Amino acid sequence: LILNQNNNVSFYESFAETTRLPYPRALSPSAVTRLFQRIELRDVQRYFSLMRSYLQEDEDNKIILALDSTSISSYSTNLTHIEYGKNKDDDALPQLNVLFLVDQKSGLPIFYRFYDGNVPDVSTIRHTIADQALLNMKNVVLVADKGYNSVKNINDCLINKVEFIFNVRLGTKGCLARELIDEHRKEFADLNSGDPYIRKNIATAKVNWKYDPRPVEGKPASNSATAELYYHMFYDPVIYQEAANKLTESLLTIKKKLLEEEALTEQEEELKEKFFRNDKEKGLIIVNRRVDESLKYKGFRVLVTDSEKDPVKAWTAYADRWRVEDAFATLKDRLGCNRIRCSDNKALQGKTFVQFIATGLSLMVRSRIRSYMRENKKAGKLNLVYESDSKILQVLNNVMQTRFNHGYYFDEVAGKKIKYFEALDVRVPGAGPETPEEVPEEPETEPLLGTDIEI
Repeated sequence: LILNQNNNVSFYESFAETTRLPYPRALSPSAVTRLFQRIELRDVQRYFSLMRSYLQEDEDNKIILALDSTSISSYSTNLTHIEYGKNKDDDALPQLNVLFLVDQKSGLPIFYRFYDGNVPDVSTIRHTIADQALLNMKNVVLVADKGYNSVKNINDCLINKVEFIFNVRLGTKGCLARELIDEHRKEFADLNSGDPYIRKNIATAKVNWKYDPRPVEGKPASNSATAELYYHMFYDPVIYQEAANKLTESLLTIKKKLLEEEALTEQEEELKEKFFRNDKEKGLIIVNRRVDESLKYKGFRVLVTDSEKDPVKAWTAYADRWRVEDAFATLKDRLGCNRIRCSDNKALQGKTFVQFIATGLSLMVRSRIRSYMRENKKAGKLNLVYESDSKILQVLNNVMQTRFNHGYYFDEVAGKKIKYFEALDVRVPGAGPETPEEVPEEPETEPLLGTDIEI
């Protein structure tokens, strides 16, 4: 239902009328709620354990997991985990935060947990590491964006032997990353520091990091343990120039408005206060020094890692973080979970888990389509490049099944539909006898002879 429409399970009864289900009997809204309530944390943990086994079939290769969180709004104020706070979608509703771990190789989300809506990103990673210890995952590298690179998070990863690649926030004055950039500015000016593959100028600094291996709350850190961290710095002059052009255009627009005595917007007033000053002879002028300071770290990105010495490999691992953004886009936009329509605390765990499974299935469909396109590009087979997972599922949802008392058959599956099944690596349905598993133990009504329903 979620894959076909959205996360509103109130549509379930009409959906069940035309869809082949494990049990012919439809579920009422109250029955759906009871189903969600029966999904307990131990059931979810069992699923995570199976995903861990799948990921660790090849123990020699590192498992690179993209980590990020997003906010999901709720119309209900009865849920324990719903809180008002910083909403990443600038939504005025209360929310809960959902954190995903996505396998960057397959693109599949393999773990999630939700937090109260007012829990900041920087606080979630400690719980995630604890969950990983529970999952007993080995040879794992966490890749995360800004917001997760706090000193506490780095120390927690080092203490728990979890490898990491974190994007460093450069907005704080006096931070270590800024100091390292200033120390290596000559290298960035050298064209030979540019990498021909990622098209960035690169410099790397090795830092001796001190931390407390056995921290105790309330006691000062001993900093008796050390680790080598690699700060990989990347500079893109194109990004710098774009930022410079944008700021210059804004400042000149403000200057023109002032000369013509036009009103400034609120944002323009802030820029005026920051970059202009009154000169006794020239009047209001742009302060070039302030502009230079504002642009000083534009175009730079710094990745800190305890394990990846090669800056290009670190950049590639970070660039593949789009997988987790893809998962969030699927969860919220494609599957309609930007609003969680649930007002029961017990049912929240189950509904979130079902939404997580739906996200994984949707991404699996998309991944198989991409793989099919790569393998059959030269063969001239069906071109699926413009077909979305939702469109393909919608087409296959029109495959009709005629069911009798002791068997069933499907409409003829031909043309594009056969290719869709082939692309998804799913067997084309055919005729067959009714199996005992497909008949409910206590059906409310007998199946109708010759009834057409969708698969």
